[in-house]
Parts: sequence; C-alpha cells; structure tokens
Amino acid sequence: TGLVELTTDIDLFPWNGSVPMFTDTHIRRADGPFEQQIVLTMVAALAFFFTVYLRRLLPGKISPGRELLHKAGTLASFGAALLPLNRGLVLALVPIAVIDSLSKHRLIGRRAWGTFFAAVLLAAIAAKVLDPRLYDDRVSGPDNLYQRVAQHQETLRVVSEYPFWGVGFGLYHDVATQNPRYMVRWKGIESMNFPHNVLMTVLSEEGR
Repeated sequence: TGLVELTTDIDLFPWNGSVPMFTDTHIRRADGPFEQQIVLTMVAALAFFFTVYLRRLLPGKISPGRELLHKAGTLASFGAALLPLNRGLVLALVPIAVIDSLSKHRLIGRRAWGTFFAAVLLAAIAAKVLDPRLYDDRVSGPDNLYQRVAQHQETLRVVSEYPFWGVGFGLYHDVATQNPRYMVRWKGIESMNFPHNVLMTVLSEEGR
C-alpha cells in the first residue's frame, strides 16, 4: 500500500478528512491504511522488531523457504516504517540501537545497526547533492520544526479545554479549524491543525 502511494499518488485506503502529505519536492509521504503517516511508521516499526524477535522462537535450523520468508517480512516491515519519511523514526532508533548494542543478548547485531545509520547518512548526502529541496524539507529546513512547535502548543490548548474525554475520535481537525483562537504561530509559521504526534492525538481526541 505504501509503495503504491509513493509511486503512483493513489491512496488505496483513503480516510475521510485526511489530507495526503507531501515533501517540499511533492514526493508523497505514504500513510498506508491509516489516517496519519506516523501511525504507519509506528505499526511497521513494531512489526519489524516483533518479526526479528520471532526468529529467536524458531528452531535454530529452518528450511530455506522459511528463512527467506522471515527475511522478506523483516525487510518489508522495515521498508514500510521508512516510507513515510519520518525523521522521528531515525531519532527514535538512536537510543534503541545504543541499548541493543550494549545488551548481552542483542536483537540486532552492531554491524547491522552501523550499516543502517551509515546508509541514512549516505542517503542524506545524496539528497543534498541530487535534490536540495528534499534535503532542506526533510533534514535542514527549520520551518518544519517551527511548525511542529506551533502545532504542539495548539494541541495543548485543545487538551486543556477537553482534558478528560477529548474532542472525539477523528474530530481534532474539525474542532481546531472552527475555532481560530486555537491557532498558534511560532517564528511566523502557523500550526497545521493536525496533532501530528501519536501521544498528542490520543490526549486531544480520546482524553486522559
């Protein structure tokens, strides 16, 4: 689903009221069968670690077909986590990699972690050379960070007014856009009227 969205701009599982997100170079950020891109990232990342761990529960020697299936599932889930182009995933993987590398029973080898972060660094360098607009949007541009700060402040305003039950599942955008006093500016950048954060989404829509 994510690959179809990324390559054809066709949403196979559209959500009512959900607006597709693009990078500054109009590369679509996949959301899969979910309302937000971050949900696809989180679900796929959890699936990746569960799939990797599943190998420990299998016998030491398995058939080549099962081994291939396990590797395919691992790569597919990891690729799905990367498709939304969420920088937060890379930031979240840093402490995970450190903890895993220092563990007695490692889930993923140090070489694999090193290869991944080296690939991320090479991808960033390649983007800077081949597509500066994409690099600025996903790596160096401050506007996106300012918008996140503004959005978190807006979301906290909504949470403070609906602390216990929230605004209702999937209703944040409607509530935020209908009341202009929720709007926040940070260094000239307006909030986006979407929580854009899983914890903030839960607090604002479902309450505490």
